[in-house]
Amino acid sequence: MPRLNDMMVRTQLRHFKLWYAGTVQNWSLANYELAQIRTDIDDAKSLYPNIAGSDLTIMIPACVEVDRAVKAKDSVNFSIAFGKLTAECNSCHEAAGFGFIKIREPKLSPLETSPFSDEEFLVK
Repeated sequence: MPRLNDMMVRTQLRHFKLWYAGTVQNWSLANYELAQIRTDIDDAKSLYPNIAGSDLTIMIPACVEVDRAVKAKDSVNFSIAFGKLTAECNSCHEAAGFGFIKIREPKLSPLETSPFSDEEFLVK
C-alpha cells in the first residue's frame, strides 16, 4: 500500500503536468492528469480513512470545474479552475496540519525547469 506522503508527492507532480498541459492546450493530457489526480483523491480517502488529511473530497468541486474547462477546451476557464484547485490543495494542507506545504501555479518556464524534460507536451 502506498504511503500517504508518496501519494501527495505523486499528486503534486500531476498538478504540475496538468497545469502545463492546459497551458499548451494539450487537452488529452490535461484530461488524463486530472483523472489521475481524482484517482489519488479517492485512493487517499479509502486507503487512509483514519489519517488527518486523507479526506481530499474538498478538492472535488475544483476538479469538476477543471474537468468542464478541459472538455470545453477553454484556456481562460481552465486557468481560473486550476487556481481554485491549487487553493483547495492548500486548504487541505492547512486542515491536515501541513500548512507549511504551499502549492502554487508554476511560475518558471516549464520547458527549462521541468522534471519531465524528456517528454513532449505539445499536441501534433
